[in-house]
Amino acid sequence: MEEEYDKVQDTSPIPYEYRYCCALLQFSGMSAKNSVELLEKFDQNAIVSIRSAQRFYQQWRELGHLETKNHTNGNVKYSQADREMIVEAFHADPKLTLSKAATSDEINPMSISKSQIRNIVNDEGLSAFRVPKILPLNENQKKERLNFCLNKQRWTKNWNRILFTDECQMQQDAMGKKYLWLQSKDQIKPDFCDKSQKYPMKVMVWAVISYIDGPLFMKRINGTINKEKYVELLDEFFQKCSDFIYEDTIFQHDNASSHKAKLVDSWFENQEIDILDWPSNSPDLSPIENIWPHLKDHLYQNSTYKNQDEMYQIVEDFFYKSEKIKEVIKNSYDSLPKRIKQVIINNGDVIDI
Repeated sequence: MEEEYDKVQDTSPIPYEYRYCCALLQFSGMSAKNSVELLEKFDQNAIVSIRSAQRFYQQWRELGHLETKNHTNGNVKYSQADREMIVEAFHADPKLTLSKAATSDEINPMSISKSQIRNIVNDEGLSAFRVPKILPLNENQKKERLNFCLNKQRWTKNWNRILFTDECQMQQDAMGKKYLWLQSKDQIKPDFCDKSQKYPMKVMVWAVISYIDGPLFMKRINGTINKEKYVELLDEFFQKCSDFIYEDTIFQHDNASSHKAKLVDSWFENQEIDILDWPSNSPDLSPIENIWPHLKDHLYQNSTYKNQDEMYQIVEDFFYKSEKIKEVIKNSYDSLPKRIKQVIINNGDVIDI
């Protein structure tokens, strides 16, 4: 009986070893596309779609395993009681993911497919909302953003000349993007936030990215960045990355007080480097914002570090070596014309990236 149970325990049409390889390669930093290509290179019989590879990695991250339940191909017939059970589960826990619901015997004993579950919750008026990371904009900020986008809406390849920069705090036990299943954003409550440690380990980093060269530079920051420390940071970056600074390079940073100081302006004038006139409170326009969730998720999945030095090393290695980060950077740069257009449509208001 035990052997029979093992045989039916995993009935996925894609062999377990293929799923495991795809998930492991993505965990190491490789993109889903590259993981599939590498798998097919070593085994010509391996037929795995990019979407399936992404699903395997997501299941492994969320559930810690790649086992599948007994299921039938195609849609599963279910009763009204089954439907109500699923809807009740999402109402009870807005942070519940489709993958967890689909593989839970308690919530989904009929093995209803993930796509069917999505249709069920959508029919009930539930949608996936990401909690915004920036404060609402005032009218002056909206106007500034709108004018910026109107001036840049005809840019195409010009965006590829810009070096985007930002600093971000990496925190112990903090993931990147999270979604809540709700009927409207007005239902987002503080109770939905994960409980964190009172004094979590933290590391602040400053990074620079480029369309042509990808992840250019990362530096751990101790304490607050004042104008003097910022100039030192710029000196170090331009000394180490001078080969990646071209004649038409434009430098971007936000409007932090240390960035706008006269000392910093003088430094850029002496270096003969142009600065992009960036609108206030506009992280939703910056491509570098898209890499932080991936770095945080990778750190969350690699929680074996014992101190801040080891913590930073994990972040830095993934930043420089991950094919996923390079892919995200390129895609984020390519999306800039669409972001500009969306801000114009929104009359300067925040957009969802």
